[in-house]
Amino acid sequence: MRKSTGFALLGLFVMSLLLRILPLSGHLYWGADFGEYFFLTEDLLSNGSTTLPYYGWGFTYPYFPGLMILNGVIGLTDVSLPLVVSLVAVFLASFSIFPVFLIGRTLFHEDSASLIAAGVIAVSMPMVGIASHAIPGSIGDLLFVTGLLLFLKAQSNPKMYYLLYPMSIALVITHHLSTYFLIISLIAAVFLTELVSRKSDQRNLRLSIIYLIFLVSIAFLYWIAYATPFRDVVLAKLLGAWWLVLGVFVLAFPVLWALVKIRRRTVWQFRPKYPGLKSRFASLGVGLVTVYVIMAMNVYVSVPGTTITPSDWAFIYFTPLLVAFALGFPGRYFTDFLRKGLHITGWFIAIMTSLILATLFAREILIPYRHLQYMMPACALFIGLGISKMSGMMG
Repeated sequence: MRKSTGFALLGLFVMSLLLRILPLSGHLYWGADFGEYFFLTEDLLSNGSTTLPYYGWGFTYPYFPGLMILNGVIGLTDVSLPLVVSLVAVFLASFSIFPVFLIGRTLFHEDSASLIAAGVIAVSMPMVGIASHAIPGSIGDLLFVTGLLLFLKAQSNPKMYYLLYPMSIALVITHHLSTYFLIISLIAAVFLTELVSRKSDQRNLRLSIIYLIFLVSIAFLYWIAYATPFRDVVLAKLLGAWWLVLGVFVLAFPVLWALVKIRRRTVWQFRPKYPGLKSRFASLGVGLVTVYVIMAMNVYVSVPGTTITPSDWAFIYFTPLLVAFALGFPGRYFTDFLRKGLHITGWFIAIMTSLILATLFAREILIPYRHLQYMMPACALFIGLGISKMSGMMG
């Protein structure tokens, strides 16, 4: 890595951290979950365990103790416990820029696009807003993007699985929503790659499937056997019974593999056309129209899954992010020409599909607006590549 890249990345980290702690400068006890995690961490330090069952409004929180354990370890020092609870999750969430940068470097082999992607993660509201207070989703976000990175790296270096397996366990006991998004993102990445390939890399595919089965198994085992309130109140609401949710994920593997086998019996081959200047600007135009239509739906209908309707000023306030999203449209086409570039498209498709289904059928459980946080890594990589290609920084 060049020194200039290192300094730029350090600057982005500082910006990422400052933006996330900015609300705390005026309100140390920031966010609805602060009181919950302060009480739970204090209970853990006082008794050596949390009292179960828990009757706070976050009734499932003690069953996912990753954040509490981190708070508790640091809370054993002389640092003020309220300060620990306020800052630990926020500080760790700021590190999410590094896995995103490394994913870009792995796929793009180029610094500028990777730095732009990291910059988007550092400053964009879907990331900064959620990660500015004490919630497990802040740490879950870091573990989520780290999982994407390690799985991608493992395709060429299987030793990465030695890090991926324990990281996955840490994720499962920390945040259920981040675990869900990692599961569907990686399944989609493997499926899409196999779907467009003429034949499989048997060794990589076998290791990938073994890991995905492990991830789904430990997640559902933990949710069903230990996090019983989550099982009975959250999982059961999705399809009417928690075992139906498990059945969907179990059936997903043979069904998706059958689709791959059927596709390979056809004569169709994946032969993307390299985007020329006209197609780049055409996709940029489509992107601008799309993002502003979506913003109009948020302003004049509501933010999906809520009754919130932003003011008309949102069109102006969010213009930098919306234009960046639009630049990601041409960027997506270029990922088709990268080795393992379809992973990014797979992540995006999986979370977008979940967002649509959540909006239509499961607003209270799969919380549509929370999807954007987990969609941002894929979007940021599209944006980085799109800006680089459109500006001539890359060929």
